[in-house]
Amino acid sequence: MGTVNRRFFGTKGDQVLSVLFLIAIFLGIWTIGIYRETIVENKYLIGFILGGGTLGVLGLSVIGKNSLPKSLIFLVRVVIGSVFLSAAILSLNKQFGDQETKELKCEIVGKGSLAAGKSGCQQPYVMIRFEETEKQLVFYCHEEELVTRARSVVLKYSRGLFGFYVFKATELAE
Repeated sequence: MGTVNRRFFGTKGDQVLSVLFLIAIFLGIWTIGIYRETIVENKYLIGFILGGGTLGVLGLSVIGKNSLPKSLIFLVRVVIGSVFLSAAILSLNKQFGDQETKELKCEIVGKGSLAAGKSGCQQPYVMIRFEETEKQLVFYCHEEELVTRARSVVLKYSRGLFGFYVFKATELAE
């Protein structure tokens, strides 16, 4: 009872990376919600991943020794750095953007539904084209009939701190 199995808990470095990785998982889930409300081109997302991954590998290399395989440590550092950078940029963009909102009516170019979750609901979505970028807008399950009838979406949006547009409100229109 007095001895602790060091192999199970790993080194201090393993423990720190584990905690940061768990935080990154929850932060990533939260960031998906912000991403769904933001227009970000794929080239910027790739930049967030590469830049954040590089920062994660370099920044987290100062953490103590690790007993895990080097390839796993590298992957965990890339994930942590990428998620933290993406979350920081997208949340700052949303929180400190322009207060002035604009309105635009966009035609729906596609419709569908996401896979069913625990509730058995398949969330409906529509695809729109917003300034040369195709974007998926996800709606609640109880709006499925409205999504089916809709031909366009009225967007209220503003420009964020880093120039990425943020949707403030979406309204389906027939």
